[in-house]
Amino acid sequence: MATSWKSRAADKNDLDVKKKDLYGVNPLIVEEELGFNLRDYDDPEVIEHIESLCQSYMAGLYVPPPIARIDDDGRVVVIEGHCRIRAIKKAIERGANIPFIDVLPFRGNDAERVQLMLRSAQGLSLKPLKVALGYLRLRRMGHEVAEIAKSMGKSTAHVEQMLVLANANSDVHALVSSGAVNAYAAIEVVRKHGEKAGAVLQDLINGNEGKAKKVVTRSDVNEWIPPRKIIGNIYKSVDGFVDTFDKNVRVRLAELEKLDAEELRNKTIEVDAASLLEIFRSWSKADEAKKSKLEAGLKRKEKASQMDLAGTEEGDEGK
Repeated sequence: MATSWKSRAADKNDLDVKKKDLYGVNPLIVEEELGFNLRDYDDPEVIEHIESLCQSYMAGLYVPPPIARIDDDGRVVVIEGHCRIRAIKKAIERGANIPFIDVLPFRGNDAERVQLMLRSAQGLSLKPLKVALGYLRLRRMGHEVAEIAKSMGKSTAHVEQMLVLANANSDVHALVSSGAVNAYAAIEVVRKHGEKAGAVLQDLINGNEGKAKKVVTRSDVNEWIPPRKIIGNIYKSVDGFVDTFDKNVRVRLAELEKLDAEELRNKTIEVDAASLLEIFRSWSKADEAKKSKLEAGLKRKEKASQMDLAGTEEGDEGK
């Protein structure tokens, strides 16, 4: 016997399939709540995404239904699927005959609406800055960091990082939005420099001029750390150095710890020369690795500058 969704849902003995409501709605009456959605509709990536959806609607391809609510005035307001609503309206403007679309009804409070918008996996993901501003919106609604993290399926550390970005000054937001600065690089700089973060990031951007890599990333803002092998050697040499301390040295160190920086001036203590030399050798290797890294970066910058100069000269010759 043939079965269908309708027949299985109607069968009271079938506990595995149940009917859920989908409503047919005229797409032209679906509205957006001003300021609710965090998308930047001037972003070329978002414009391209909406155009792609529009083409799908015009071709009659399947597009997942948006989610909407009915407000107190009876208006149909989209909660999830803003790009789809914009795309379908654009398709209708171009002549597509789409009198109704399937819409999933939303039932929940204002915070749950924000959470759904942030969690949405359909289509184009929100960029980090927009996610950060969404978390801040929930925070201002009175939700604790742990609650936001749980509702988003993220760690509390992630939410705290995003809130640092959300609370940064507008100049930092502008640099992240422009794509000149990676969101996580901005977070590191805001944590270190606070109100001055925008100026610090701008200096890093200026320092990147002439490089093939134009975006300021974490590697640009974090202090250089020696490779793991070198760090291991440093620890090993320091560990061996401390092992040479006899009882008298340790007593003397305990006494010196009680003194402030000024009182410690010109104070001396006898230590094992061989162990101290081993520490110095380990440090020297780390210093050499750091200089090598810096020199390689300068060479890359110089090479990129020469390539830019050569391209400019070729352009001038062609005039």
